Amino acid sequence: MKQGRQRLRRPPDDDHLVRSSRHYLTHVVGEWIHNLYSWQLFATLTFATEVPGTVAFDRFTSLCRRLIRERVRRHVAVAWFIDRQRRGVLHIHTLLAIHPMEEGCLTVPQLDGLWPWGDRLIEQFNGDGAAYYGARHSHWDINVVCPGPTACRRPGKGCLLAPGPWPTPSALEL
Repeated sequence: MKQGRQRLRRPPDDDHLVRSSRHYLTHVVGEWIHNLYSWQLFATLTFATEVPGTVAFDRFTSLCRRLIRERVRRHVAVAWFIDRQRRGVLHIHTLLAIHPMEEGCLTVPQLDGLWPWGDRLIEQFNGDGAAYYGARHSHWDINVVCPGPTACRRPGKGCLLAPGPWPTPSALEL
């Protein structure tokens, strides 16, 4: 039997454990987001100039409300991720889908023209990892936007499909 020098494995340091745990958690969250809805559109919305996080979020929610109330008229699930682009301005990645309780499909032309504040990239969702990419960001959430008809409202309780509030813009200190 050949006897050689055995290589001792050093236990991983704390930084390695944190990095690998964060990577695993990002993957699990990304998979959860990916499978939560049958996402139909993926968009990246970039601001032309520097704006505060509160303004960015207000403009994004305005886009969502206009899309739902003026063009789609159905409940839409929205996963959004906000961060800074390489040049320092904020941009928002979003996944959109008609809520599974309703029928329909979102198309690129429905969203086109609703983002006058900078560049936009809008495409049909193809399952290429956008949810996993978005899960890396520290500022993200998933919400349902209500078109506002009274048929979906419960007295004093709001919408059946969109019961929770969106985060307040002040929570987005970027």
